[in-house]
Amino acid sequence: MSALAVLMAASAMGAAQSVEPTPSKEPGAEVDLALDVTNLAVAPQGTDKQTFTVTNHGQKATTKPGRLVYVTPTYFNFASVPKGCKRKLHKPDPLVSEITECAVPKGLGPGKKFAVTFTLTAARTNLLGSTYGAAIVSPDVTADQEANFSDNYNVPDAAIRRSAPPTITGHRANVHLAFTTSAIAPGEAAEQSFTIGNQGPDDTVDPVRFVYATPFYVNFTDKRLPHGCRLLLDEADPLIPQVVECDRTRSLEAGREQTYTFETTATEGGPSCMVWSPAIASESKPGQASTHDPSVIDNFANVGTNELPPPAQEQVAKSDHAPAARARDPATGHRPGPRLRAPCAAREHANCRRLG
Repeated sequence: MSALAVLMAASAMGAAQSVEPTPSKEPGAEVDLALDVTNLAVAPQGTDKQTFTVTNHGQKATTKPGRLVYVTPTYFNFASVPKGCKRKLHKPDPLVSEITECAVPKGLGPGKKFAVTFTLTAARTNLLGSTYGAAIVSPDVTADQEANFSDNYNVPDAAIRRSAPPTITGHRANVHLAFTTSAIAPGEAAEQSFTIGNQGPDDTVDPVRFVYATPFYVNFTDKRLPHGCRLLLDEADPLIPQVVECDRTRSLEAGREQTYTFETTATEGGPSCMVWSPAIASESKPGQASTHDPSVIDNFANVGTNELPPPAQEQVAKSDHAPAARARDPATGHRPGPRLRAPCAAREHANCRRLG
């Protein structure tokens, strides 16, 4: 079993509900973009390159530029941004995922590829292992209908390797993160809860910080954020995640926990399957990673959220009189499809697979 499969299985265990719908090929679709990503592995504070490749598996070329959005894995920041890309969130803090958007040139024909390479730098951290980000590619849906959104999405893997065990300085506070989440559909609200605990043996001294980037096509509702939380990035664009940071300035005693609960909703037009986004809790000052935690691997999570089609689509799918084709949504350019139960599309994507 691959490291990604293990991570997905572990993340799924933290979910309160796991439903497995699958998008289908939409009638008459001509553009079918897919996204592949190379992995990277570096030492703490090391730098390496990661390449993203967009392939058009569709029938015709794109007529307008597409968009590629990358949310960096936890503990990694951009060392540089390629030409044609712009930073949406630039914060050189190892706990805060940075976000960059790149233009995919128009005229990407059937079987043609477009590649962009990012340079990433790892933080100074005690971590030994892999962390995960999120990435998505989308055509301009006002001009080019997407046939299969399930393989537009990817979970970039970035690993930190070391030749010697990390050094734990001062006190030892083993902070850990757990979460629960529900399947979510456009127009409906669902809760996501994150619980931060301290397994000790010592109380925390530095602030305990929590950072979470929402999945693509998922946003917080207008409900007030929990006390101590603020948005670092807040855009209405469904391809740009919102990023929240919560700070606990007082000590988290050994054996104690704190929970943050958020209300979220989905935006119509995204992939109808399990998608992932990074979250982390750590005892660390701003701009730094923890040096007091003997087990950093349980500080972060790749949060799995099951995105569903709108409820109205399911009702249409259940009707014996459902039309063969439905009109496109004027806001998104997508033609709705029924809620399905298979894991993903017929050409199953490596990062969107059955979790049961």
